[in-house]
Amino acid sequence: MKSIETQRLIIRELDMSDAKRLSEYRNKREVAYYQSWWRYSYNKAVKRIEYCLAHPFDGTKGSYQLGVVLKKNNYLIGDYFLEVIEPASVTVGYTFDSDFWHFGYATESFKVLLDILKNEYKFKRVFSTVLVSKNLVSFPSTAIEITPVSSLTMMEMASECSVIPIPALCLVPRLLFKFLFSVKGRTHPAA
Repeated sequence: MKSIETQRLIIRELDMSDAKRLSEYRNKREVAYYQSWWRYSYNKAVKRIEYCLAHPFDGTKGSYQLGVVLKKNNYLIGDYFLEVIEPASVTVGYTFDSDFWHFGYATESFKVLLDILKNEYKFKRVFSTVLVSKNLVSFPSTAIEITPVSSLTMMEMASECSVIPIPALCLVPRLLFKFLFSVKGRTHPAA
């Protein structure tokens, strides 16, 4: 995938020089709390980047990782995980360094990434998963038809949600909560 520029960021393929930063922020307690791991070692980062270098994102079935860097200094602040499930569907997850939460970076980059996935790679559905607890109980949080990509609700979902503890989901406005859990008109029972 060619690099994608936003106003303040660049989304690009990871390279071996990113291994230390990837491990640093993914190993932070407050970052790992919202993910499926407790520790993210340097060796794990190197292995993931080696895989990514051998399998750059091309929109075909498989799993991929893209780095998010500050445009002004190429500093890695986060990453996107993409898993192509079938030709029209992709799962997207993200991890951002906690030092860069609350600046709108997830919203800014996710909006542009969704646009690229829709228009250049022709994906029709984007899925995401919320990790409910560290015992890996998860459920689909989104099954979004890409047509309404520019909707305000979508951008609210893409904002810095990773800093909201899962129990705090009850504080999310009911309408947004229903949107997050809707799948082709069917609403998650908790909504």
